[in-house]
Amino acid sequence: MRFNGQIKQSVSFSFWKTQAVCIGLLVFFLVSGCRKGEVNPGELPETKIFLDQIQLPDSLRLSTVVKLHWTGFVQKAYITGFEISLDGSNWAYTPRYDSTFVFTVPPGNQIADISFFVRALDNYGRKDPSPAFLKVPVQNTPPTITLQDTLADTVKTVFSLSWQMNDADGIETLDSVEIRINTGPWVSLPPATSLVTLIPNQPEATGSVLLNVLRGPNGLSWSQQVSGAQMEAVNQISIRGKDKSGAYSNEIQTASFFLQRKRGDLLVIDAFPSDLAARNLFQSSVSSVVDNYDFVSLLDNNRKYQPKYWNIAFKEWLSLYDKVFWYSNKNAYNSEAKPESGLLLETAAQAFQEYLNQGGKLLVVSSLPALDTNYNFISTSPVFTLLPIDTLSTSVGQARLSTDSLVLAASGSGYPNLTPSQFLTGISSFHPRTGSEVLYEAQLTPFQGWIGPKVTGARQRGNNGKVQLIYFSLDMHLLNKGNNLTQFFQQAFNSDFNW
Repeated sequence: MRFNGQIKQSVSFSFWKTQAVCIGLLVFFLVSGCRKGEVNPGELPETKIFLDQIQLPDSLRLSTVVKLHWTGFVQKAYITGFEISLDGSNWAYTPRYDSTFVFTVPPGNQIADISFFVRALDNYGRKDPSPAFLKVPVQNTPPTITLQDTLADTVKTVFSLSWQMNDADGIETLDSVEIRINTGPWVSLPPATSLVTLIPNQPEATGSVLLNVLRGPNGLSWSQQVSGAQMEAVNQISIRGKDKSGAYSNEIQTASFFLQRKRGDLLVIDAFPSDLAARNLFQSSVSSVVDNYDFVSLLDNNRKYQPKYWNIAFKEWLSLYDKVFWYSNKNAYNSEAKPESGLLLETAAQAFQEYLNQGGKLLVVSSLPALDTNYNFISTSPVFTLLPIDTLSTSVGQARLSTDSLVLAASGSGYPNLTPSQFLTGISSFHPRTGSEVLYEAQLTPFQGWIGPKVTGARQRGNNGKVQLIYFSLDMHLLNKGNNLTQFFQQAFNSDFNW
């Protein structure tokens, strides 16, 4: 590179290291003015890039993210741009006078000396015959990774995990993220992966199984399986990142967890707030007609088993079962996710809808709040898309059900009449959706001018003509005065859903 007299030039570099140590390199520079003029064959463009070499000990090397500046000048012409190169042979044009580079340390190395060349071009197409040169000493910074989720002490067969991975050298330097369970082999995933859902390939097995992997919020299937998982045993997940130089991040682990297997074709989901009497009645009634089923309470132990990823892990968990029974009430709200009013059934609605779309069979027993714009429980709630409901009454007053009244099953349906064990108020009867079948009507008593439908139960058939969805809108555990709930579940699970 040629120097013209006592011209002084300067350069500044900006870079970062994970230890937050900054190194500054500074020399003075003078940018020559450029003017249009006639060609002077004796005067070719010249380029300056501050120093022809950075001399630093290895311990003071730069991060691989480096900002470089350069300038050029020429007599009786003007600079139109520059060409840059990392080997002095292959050049790329740029109109810029600076740029930030992410230099790659060769795989297997933690340090490198990067050769950087730049040459100026003028408006006559002439290039600096002696390009400016800078040797940039860089070192790789390993990635860092942090876990975003905690797992409950018992995992219900299907679960999701998320993490955050960073690299001070830039996300472009990341190569992959790796995951394993227990002492099994590491499975490599694309570096952008930050969420996985893991599904046992044999959910009813005991002992060693493979885990199928779904990536991201859309549940994209990954070709590799994770081996080493133990069903009905304690497990632990480990995760680490890797960059393109081969350097690994810190390794993170989940807390140990018991991985529970699937025990039957029916999943019972308790989303009923603080009522052990309701749980005991439902469990005893279901147990009398179904030999084996899985059970989860979403509200126990400070919601420990409530899903974090409803439309991924919860949806995939549902798909393992032939039949699902959900019971809750109008006071079952979700403190974490509130798509509409915050009703817990709303949060689960999308996953339930996809379950039905795939041929699942769903029984929902839950009262509903009155339509109220103040609480965002309105006609656009996902509940009305999921359930066979057209509308609820918007009348003033309320509907009541006395202890000498009945909830009458449709003739020939096979379902029993139900009798209240106590006086019920605020009944959430509904107008059924067109195409659904009325299953129950209640002998309601209007109060304070209430006007509305008497329907409290309906069922809906799928494209195959079979019953796929049953909905009952009262607190069913308060309707067992005649001990008829066992007959209700017998008809639902072993007749309507027996296909």
